[in-house]
Amino acid sequence: MKKKITLKPKMNWFQKMRQRYQIIKEMIGRTDVDMWSKATSIWNVYKNPIIDDSKVNYALARSFYYASKVVDNRTGKEYGAKFILGAVFSKPIVNSITNFTLNKPLQIKCDDEYTQQIVNSWLRDNHGLILQATRNAFRDGDSYIKIDSAANGSLIAPECVDKIVDYRNINNLLGYDITYVYNEDDNPTKQKKIKIEIRQDYKRTYEITDNKKELIKEEKYKNKPFEIVQISNEPEPNALYGNTEYQSCITLMANYNAVLESAIQNHIYNSTSVPSVEGIENIEEFYQKNGTLNENGEYEIEWDGKKMFVLGKGGSIKMIEGADTSKGAETLLNLIFWCICQSSETPEFIFGTAVQSSKASVSEQMPVMIAKAQRKQAVLVKYYRNLITLLLDRLANTDSKVKKHTEFDVILPDIVDEDKKTNLEIVKVLLENNVITKETAARIIGLGEWVDNIEDEVNKAVEEKKDTIQNELDLTGIATSNRATEEKK
Repeated sequence: MKKKITLKPKMNWFQKMRQRYQIIKEMIGRTDVDMWSKATSIWNVYKNPIIDDSKVNYALARSFYYASKVVDNRTGKEYGAKFILGAVFSKPIVNSITNFTLNKPLQIKCDDEYTQQIVNSWLRDNHGLILQATRNAFRDGDSYIKIDSAANGSLIAPECVDKIVDYRNINNLLGYDITYVYNEDDNPTKQKKIKIEIRQDYKRTYEITDNKKELIKEEKYKNKPFEIVQISNEPEPNALYGNTEYQSCITLMANYNAVLESAIQNHIYNSTSVPSVEGIENIEEFYQKNGTLNENGEYEIEWDGKKMFVLGKGGSIKMIEGADTSKGAETLLNLIFWCICQSSETPEFIFGTAVQSSKASVSEQMPVMIAKAQRKQAVLVKYYRNLITLLLDRLANTDSKVKKHTEFDVILPDIVDEDKKTNLEIVKVLLENNVITKETAARIIGLGEWVDNIEDEVNKAVEEKKDTIQNELDLTGIATSNRATEEKK
């Protein structure tokens, strides 16, 4: 048999370091970074020494969130296949902190009553949009809300947006570039780009084909607010973009997937005994009676637990069983799971598991989640303020009674009530979104102080609800008529 050997040229030091950098970059979930060229260029090191313009690898982040394969439409690269089993923790991490942080619509408080009423009405009507933008920021690191001249809100995919700043002062925002890529109708293999440059004094739209840039629309104005607002999740001081909420546990979830996948394979391969046949005197006869002749003139023998072999003279058979390593895998999975809880600051009951493993009650774990949500609110309030400032400008264009330069305070929803009990609205949202169980919800609101066995109490309540529904059906005659019909049959 000939074996094909492919010779690869030996990499020099520079190529090895660049490859290693690419691997590390993808492991931590960042992409679209030009830091390598900056680090290898003396001029760029002095010109731009501290600015981090890397972005989250959005396709990778979404593959974790959906626990499935996701294809990057720009590169065609597929992500998530190697992390599906471990990625199941991603959605609870993101959704739980989103529900705790913004369980009710934002509000403002200002001196002008009419302006306050109009803005709060818009915030209430668009709570779903702001909630989705907040969730996307936790998941992708960044999200962008656009408010047009008619005060209609919409989301822009973060991979389409580039932030333009003065690199001498990173806090001096100059504008945004938005790029859309699409295929031509008459030639699907050929792509076109639409690039929109948004600045304080102009907005220009370009069409780019075959590296040719053509201006197709231009609007000029003076000191107009940018029409989009960025919401970032915990960006570093020198970074233009934020971080995904499960940035710290990507490696942990990858290892969880590896251990669980290995344990599953071990169980499949070793839970079924394998036959070992010995002492067959007439091997050809054995093949004929137990096998199937294929097109190559060779016998194939398939084995499963329901099959019986005809051994022939001198033959014997014994079953070989593999070693069970599931206990070791269980220990590793528990350790990795607790590390995920620790690094993501997410209590284990949020993942729908019991709390006996850590010997901690829900009430003891809850302060961690509340403190995390309070920190998130404190950071996000500046982005919500930017959003409302843009909203006031847009509303004033359509309603002259709205004062766009009025001073206002952003009112965030309460996480805990005045008596320090967790807000019931948060529990309700978590329960409706299947983030927590009924037993966990009962523990969160402190029902354990009054009920000895919460699980029995919940089961009893479910049975009482069934009885109530049955009684209501009997009163309407629906259930009675159904039973009479069945008796006649």
